[in-house]
Amino acid sequence: KRLHQHNHGKSTYTKGRGPFEIIYYEACLSEDKARSRELFLKSGMGKRYLKNRLGASYL
Repeated sequence: KRLHQHNHGKSTYTKGRGPFEIIYYEACLSEDKARSRELFLKSGMGKRYLKNRLGASYL
């Protein structure tokens, strides 16, 4: 759902950017938890977590 929103200009920040593709996926039990996790992964600590998990070539 979020990828579709980003790729179709439904999110203010990503409007006019993209197209985007999924390079990392986590399942969450609720949309609220998923949004919180998304915000974390976009933060400095979250980006470091992804860099360690995926390697720098994906970011």
